[in-house]
Amino acid sequence: MELLTTIRTKAEDALYAAADGIGFCVAEVRLQFVPKLKAFHGSLFKRPSKALPALPPPSEAPKQLSLMLEEQGEPKVTIRMARSPDEILKKYNYDWAVGRMEELQDIGVSDPVGYFNNEMADWWLAPDGMMDSEADFVGIARAIEERWHL
Repeated sequence: MELLTTIRTKAEDALYAAADGIGFCVAEVRLQFVPKLKAFHGSLFKRPSKALPALPPPSEAPKQLSLMLEEQGEPKVTIRMARSPDEILKKYNYDWAVGRMEELQDIGVSDPVGYFNNEMADWWLAPDGMMDSEADFVGIARAIEERWHL
């Protein structure tokens, strides 16, 4: 009986040791071999990528977009970014949002657009937060959207 118990214990230990060894090998392959293989494969079959142009300031965007469309052979399109006087006169507007994101970047925030987006959500949801009468939410959202992928 003792012999069977000893054999069972040794067999379980061997099974656990084999499972640990297999797990170690799988982890090494995933962490060491696969990334190096992907890098090697990527260097062999590297495709030239088109860099996306930087977004122009809002005042120049319609002109540049029209020029880009003309270069591509598309018909000339006139684009107008109309802003109502109410939007410009509000305390928190597009220009304020752009300035705030630049300020965040200047003080060293790693992701100023994401930080500003979270800040706006917190501010808007807070009791007695930003109100429609003093904020141009469309302009602020446009400022965030224009810079989100930069």
